[in-house]
Amino acid sequence: MRQKLARGDSIDIGALRSKDLTFAEFAVKWFEDYVRPNNKYSEQLSKKYILSSSLLPFFGRKPVGQIKGYDVERYKAQQVQQGYTNKTITNRLTVLNKCLLTAYEWLELEDAPPKIKWPKRALPEIDYLSPEECELLLSEANGLVRELVLTALRRGMRQGELRGLQWSSLDWLTRTVAVRLTCHCIFIQRQLEPRGFVRQVARL
Repeated sequence: MRQKLARGDSIDIGALRSKDLTFAEFAVKWFEDYVRPNNKYSEQLSKKYILSSSLLPFFGRKPVGQIKGYDVERYKAQQVQQGYTNKTITNRLTVLNKCLLTAYEWLELEDAPPKIKWPKRALPEIDYLSPEECELLLSEANGLVRELVLTALRRGMRQGELRGLQWSSLDWLTRTVAVRLTCHCIFIQRQLEPRGFVRQVARL
C-alpha cells in the first residue's frame, strides 16, 4: 500500500464499503479523493510523507474501524521513544485524525472515531539575529546570495517567498515587491504555488 500511495494508484471503490478495510487501503483512497483535491501541493507532499513513513507502518494492517484510543496512545509512546518532538507528533496525529474522521463518514462506520489526546506543546523560543550577526552573515555572502540575504533581513521574507520571486513581482515605480508565489523544494521537487493573498513588501 505504501508503494500504491507513492505511485498514486487507485483501489476499487467497491471495497470502501467493507468494515474490514485496513487503514492502509483506506489511506490510499483518502489521499487520492480528499487530500489531492483539497490541499496545496506542499501539504500533499507533507501528508504523503507522514502516511508512508510513519502512519502506514504502524496502523497499516489494522482494520480502520478497529483503531481505538489505546492504539493511538501506543503510537504516541513509540514516537516519543524514537525521539520525536511533541510538535512533530502533533502534526502526524493531525493527519491520522483527519483520515479516521473521513473513514467513519465515508464508510458509515458504527460508534465514533477515537478521541485523540494531543501532546502538550511549549511555545517555541525565537532566536533573532543581532545586528552584529546580521553584518557577519552579509560579510560572508557574495553576489546574488548576498542580495537575497539582505532582502530577507530587511523585509522579513521567507525562504520560499524569496525563491518564488519573479521579475513581474517588482514594481520599479513604487519600489515595492509583491509576494504572489512561494516555492517549495521538497524531496528534490520544485513547485511554485500561488499564495492565498498577495503581500506587498515595503519600499526597497
